[in-house]
Amino acid sequence: MFKVVNLKKSFNGKEVIKNIDLTIEHGRFISLLGPSGCGKTTLLRLIAGLEQPDQGRIVNGDDVFYSDKDNIFKTPSKREIGMVFQDFALWPHMTVFQNVAYPLKVRKDTNNMKERVMQALSEVQLADYHDLPIHQLSGGQQQRVSLARAIISQYKLILMDEPLSALDAGLREDMRLLIQRLVKNYHMTAIFVTHDQYEAMTMSDEIAVMRNGKIVQFGSPESLYHHPKNKEVATFIGKGTFVEGQVRNNVFTSTSGIEVKSESEIADGHYGLLVRPELVHISEHGLDAKILTKSFTGERYQYTAQVKDNEMMFYDDKAYQIGDNVKLTFALSQNHFISMEG
Repeated sequence: MFKVVNLKKSFNGKEVIKNIDLTIEHGRFISLLGPSGCGKTTLLRLIAGLEQPDQGRIVNGDDVFYSDKDNIFKTPSKREIGMVFQDFALWPHMTVFQNVAYPLKVRKDTNNMKERVMQALSEVQLADYHDLPIHQLSGGQQQRVSLARAIISQYKLILMDEPLSALDAGLREDMRLLIQRLVKNYHMTAIFVTHDQYEAMTMSDEIAVMRNGKIVQFGSPESLYHHPKNKEVATFIGKGTFVEGQVRNNVFTSTSGIEVKSESEIADGHYGLLVRPELVHISEHGLDAKILTKSFTGERYQYTAQVKDNEMMFYDDKAYQIGDNVKLTFALSQNHFISMEG
């Protein structure tokens, strides 16, 4: 297990990491997901040893990285972790081979170094580029060099700080698949920082959604998507419309006048209703709606429609036109209602 226990960190009197607890099973791919300023990069830097916490404990298996009670703080070089940064962090005066070999030379772990470096470069499809200077490589190739350098030591923990944000869309997709494959092939535990919920959803075994220095929900992509604990998680994970209102006798009435019946029993009270696009359907009987936008995604169309004062997103195989009037129904169960009381 990798564990973070009761971790705290403040800068200039402002608490940016607030009593965080996190347990990760070995070999899992975890994303720290949240908006800018939520504390995800700071948490990663604390795990890496680039910053020292004020309080708490960080443990990787039997190896204690940090403990305020035991007065332990290991420097990054002693934590046996691989790291991949957003800005690549490569040595510009070195060749591709020299950059990947650098961690081995620092640790004086040079047995079979040439074979190991070339194997790592083969893993990222860069063996033929080993003798080139870094500046002759594209951004995507440089990030692959960074990834090869992170896996060369075959450590069991790899940390990645938004490694794909500097790449264009096509390269990002290729790198996502490459990172997933290498992490699993090398049986690593991966902690991946991102603000991109698509990256987190498609790459992760579990996601820690962060906000204001705290982990507000931790779970699989499926559980976060279908069972968000609060409005912040609901609106940050996946697409959809969030509306608030009251439930009386299993009927939800929003503040804008939308009325829908729950398909399962739900207690009366103040709720937020999360309407995912796949739950919205065109029907002969439903709420009046006017189509505002239309996008063809290949296998279907994606629409937004005005319903009362709300814009609802939905999918359909049929081609409607902007301005068409349709009727919408909602397939909702108890899972889609989030209590707003307290």
